[in-house]
Amino acid sequence: MCSYHCKEAINILSHLPSHHYNTGWVLCQIGRVYFELSEYMQAERIFSEVRRIENYRVEGMEIYSTTLWHLQKDVALSVLSKDLTDMDKNFPEAWCVAGRSQLSRCLRCSGCQARLPPSTVLSKKHLTVFLLELAAPRCLRVSQVL
Repeated sequence: MCSYHCKEAINILSHLPSHHYNTGWVLCQIGRVYFELSEYMQAERIFSEVRRIENYRVEGMEIYSTTLWHLQKDVALSVLSKDLTDMDKNFPEAWCVAGRSQLSRCLRCSGCQARLPPSTVLSKKHLTVFLLELAAPRCLRVSQVL
């Protein structure tokens, strides 16, 4: 997986015995692979299974939150954010999810929606900076009114 041999990683992990395969760690790895392949619906399905069997798991939830963001599932993203921050506000993953949830809400409330063509290749850092620059002025105006 570290070399981005995604299909091979899925194949190897799928052949694990069920008592290993059906663990949060293995399923998170598979979810991450689907995320890297931009197969967000598959990734969401896997990550929701992780949350079902290990609702205390924090590791990997930042990838799940990004998956939900790509699928524009704001309610599920907000629920995930609340669950993680309720568990422990000191987890960096909880803050990552909460930040993504806030950004999503800000973009929705300000009426600003960033639409990028699927062929656009941007790093997560550049995309986040782009969205923050786009949303920040509008969010400030909205928060000043409230």
